[in-house]
Amino acid sequence: MQRFSFCLVLLLGCLAPAAAGQSVPLTNPGFESGPTGAMPEGWSLRPQSSPDFAIVISGRSPAEGHQCLSMRYSGQAPPTGRTWAAVEQSVDAAAVAGRRLRLSGRVRTEATETWGGGGLWLRITRADGSVLFTDNMRQRLVRDEAWTDCTIDADVPDGAAKIAVGGLLVGGGDAWFDDLSLTAIGNTPKPAPPRALSERGQANLCAFARALGVVRYFNADAAGAAIDWDAFTAAALPAVESAPDATSLRTCLNDVLGPVAPGLRIRVTGERDAPSPSRGDGQLRQWVYHGYGMPSTGQPNLYWRKLIEVPAASLDDHDLFWRADLPAGVSCDIPLATPDAEPIADPGAVSVASANDRWTRLADVITLWNVMAHFHPYLTQGSCDWDDALGPALQHAAIDDSGAQFLRTLREMTRCLGDGHVFVASEGEDLSGSLPLAWRWLGDDLVVTGVGDPLSGITLGDRVLSIDGQGALDALQSVQTQISGSPQWVREQAPRLLLMGRAGSTVELQLEAPNGEARKAVVRRRAGRSAPEPRPEPITEIKPGVWYVDLTRTTDGQLDDALDKIAAGTGVIFDLRGYPRITDPLSFFGHLSATALTSAHWQVPVLTKPFQDGKTFGDTGQWEIAPAAPFFPAKRVFLTDGRAISFAESCLEIVKHFGLARIVGAPTAGANGNVIRVALAGGFQVTFTGMLVEHLDGSRLFGLGILPDTRSEPTRQGIASGRDEVLEAGLAALAE
Repeated sequence: MQRFSFCLVLLLGCLAPAAAGQSVPLTNPGFESGPTGAMPEGWSLRPQSSPDFAIVISGRSPAEGHQCLSMRYSGQAPPTGRTWAAVEQSVDAAAVAGRRLRLSGRVRTEATETWGGGGLWLRITRADGSVLFTDNMRQRLVRDEAWTDCTIDADVPDGAAKIAVGGLLVGGGDAWFDDLSLTAIGNTPKPAPPRALSERGQANLCAFARALGVVRYFNADAAGAAIDWDAFTAAALPAVESAPDATSLRTCLNDVLGPVAPGLRIRVTGERDAPSPSRGDGQLRQWVYHGYGMPSTGQPNLYWRKLIEVPAASLDDHDLFWRADLPAGVSCDIPLATPDAEPIADPGAVSVASANDRWTRLADVITLWNVMAHFHPYLTQGSCDWDDALGPALQHAAIDDSGAQFLRTLREMTRCLGDGHVFVASEGEDLSGSLPLAWRWLGDDLVVTGVGDPLSGITLGDRVLSIDGQGALDALQSVQTQISGSPQWVREQAPRLLLMGRAGSTVELQLEAPNGEARKAVVRRRAGRSAPEPRPEPITEIKPGVWYVDLTRTTDGQLDDALDKIAAGTGVIFDLRGYPRITDPLSFFGHLSATALTSAHWQVPVLTKPFQDGKTFGDTGQWEIAPAAPFFPAKRVFLTDGRAISFAESCLEIVKHFGLARIVGAPTAGANGNVIRVALAGGFQVTFTGMLVEHLDGSRLFGLGILPDTRSEPTRQGIASGRDEVLEAGLAALAE
């Protein structure tokens, strides 16, 4: 009996959660095992990584021992913000549930981009793969050639199944990693459960949101401080929400925001304010934003911010303070331009940073609302009042009980921006696969336009009646509430989202053939893209002397090889029903004109005050296109529709303004300008248009798009018979 008890104690000791300070074992954390030039034992390449990276054990100046991990970008194309690679290793999360973990390691880089660099990453998931926590240091990447100590802290909630850790390189250049460790450092607080906001609580949070955004982005003291704003925001919310009246809220906001924004004053609305402090005759510091110029945007040449000095005498009271009445019965005076001061330390706020945590969700809504309120260039051209979007989004976030529900809240919140570049992504959403189909929303029908698996029994022109038991029209109308953009963009994107999901998952479809026959098909999502719609070869002579060039599939090299043949033709149809694959518009358009051409101007908002007060625009230039040989003298047509967005619209604007060709099809998406990415706590990322682009005549493009000269759209009957009615309309236009 004594022996059994002793063994039981040993067994329980092996299964017990890791104590504070106890190491969680990793395989080969110092990369000492294995030969140089090989992938280190225990580590693997993360599947979503870009392919053009060399990842091996290196003996070059390790931080500890004899070896470290080396990552190098080896691609030929210039890297972008989406160029990255990561190594990973996973451990079981069950033994550390309810604990706070710290991933530590040492990183150094020789980055080739100011926005790139190296870092650690950590992700916690459930058994079904849904993400509970993720941090990849994308907003604090290492860009130093000296070894830098890095840490990520994470709370492991109940229900966690796997913890993945590793090293990450974003952009070009080299990065080295060494001496990784994973340690339990204490207990973790439980995520705050869902709970509805009271009317008073919502008003309090709306007041805090407005004041916080001004402090975070425009107060010269706070905006430049090294503060973890995600944690700061979440940590402040319990006290802010629970303030029972305006007097209590005044005290709370002064206590929370005052230490990071000296000179800030919150008062009960109607109370007499103290006189503003004198700023003297010296120099004051003031932030200037060229768009959303945060380090995480990945495009510092377009979007930037800088702290400038201006004479105090040149600024009036409106420049010095943001004064406003806030919700919940309080008002504020927040300094914008301030004298030199001692650096403000990070208050050291700690948050759970999980989509399952109520405070994280509420903080994300506040952060996202502020970014758009201050920096979205088309804010007044959307379909809703952005001020009115804050309260309902906070209400939904407060009661969401999963990351999936909160993802829907963020998407529905941003829908009214009407921006086709807006997309809310989540690490917890698996969109790795697509049904091997293409389909379009035509009228009230969802119609199959492409089939990638002939064995499925699905044919062109089939009408989809239901998807996993839900009526197809209901499914389309439901998903469109989560898509931002013009009506034509939304109708193109809603069917696309219905195709996507986890690779390997199956979908049951009820269909109606063109002859009225009903059928059922169970279709499996496969990795990669959906099936293409039937089109001619990317470059082909579709009639004697008439060339077809699909710019969404044709590469620069293919086009260069075909230039002489196209130039000798009697007509050419360029297909831009989608996003161009060509990358050199300056060369391409040079063949279409004997005189110089220009594109539309790209204009970035320039801001010194909150909520776009006094906003101006900085012109970042335009394409200057010179004629190029060979010239295409033939008659030309461009095909397009609502799938043409951004770069495609830059191209079509030139065609339209200079009359280079007849445009046939449907209006384009109406969203042009480089994209900005915003990272939110809990593994969410939001994109939006960062600059203003208008037609060359100065009229509005946003939300309207480029209108065709000849309207033509497909029909179910034409699709079923294998016809491309838009292409046929293009051929008819050539013949006129």
